[in-house]
Order: sequence, then structure tokens, then C-alpha cells
Amino acid sequence: MDHELTVSWDMARLTEHDPRLESDIRRFREGKTLTHEDRPKYAAYGLAMVAVSCLLRQRIVHVAYYRAPDLLLDTTAGALRGVEVAGRTTKGYAAFKQALDGTASKPGKRGQLAAMEDVTEAYISLWCVDPKVSIWEKVKP
Repeated sequence: MDHELTVSWDMARLTEHDPRLESDIRRFREGKTLTHEDRPKYAAYGLAMVAVSCLLRQRIVHVAYYRAPDLLLDTTAGALRGVEVAGRTTKGYAAFKQALDGTASKPGKRGQLAAMEDVTEAYISLWCVDPKVSIWEKVKP
């Protein structure tokens, strides 16, 4: 099933809450921050959060660090529900294929989530900068 979701924001209203926002964004786009290389990852997390709200009509209750799934919808022990997120700079669907299916030496996100007995419901959200493409996939159940 295909969906189109357009995300926009009002910079003037956002700047009311953070007066340095526009200069921070300019520095970020010019590559003058330590996090420049992390831009696809941050964008992917932001878009996954929007997708959770729009597609699942749920809230993220916890962010898991160093363990899949990344964004948790339910933290019930033994019955985790969540979204695994990844962002790529280039290669679009070809990059997603490797992330989803893995390689000969490393399992992909589908396999990792399917093998986790304590995860009862899982989604994958992938986003690529160039070309701008994304995938939202239910992996479990």
C-alpha cells in the first residue's frame, strides 16, 4: 500500500521558541557542526516519529539506545512494540535492500527483529536523502 505524506513547518513560529534556530540550521547545512554526518539519521528519526503519529495514531513512549527497535510504542517486558529506524545518504532502495535483508556476514533489520522473542510488534522506517525515498514496513506479527 502506498501513502504520500507531506511534512512542513512554519520557521517563524519555530523561531519564537528558539531564536538561534535559523543560524543553527545554516551552520548545519554548511557542514559547520559536529553532527553534519548524522543528518540522514536525524531526519530518519524525525520522519519515523511523524509516521508513528500519522499511520499508527500512537505515541512513542521510550527511545531505546543501542538496542532494536529504536522507538518504543510499548515497553511491556517480554512484549515490546516499536519501530526500527535507519537513514541513508544515497543509493535509495538499493541501500534499503541491504539494511533490510543484510549481507552474507550481517543479518538485516527484518531478520534481527523477527528473531527477537521479546518483540511482539515491529515496524521498520527507512529514509534516504538522495533520492528522497522512504519505506515503512510492518515486520511483526
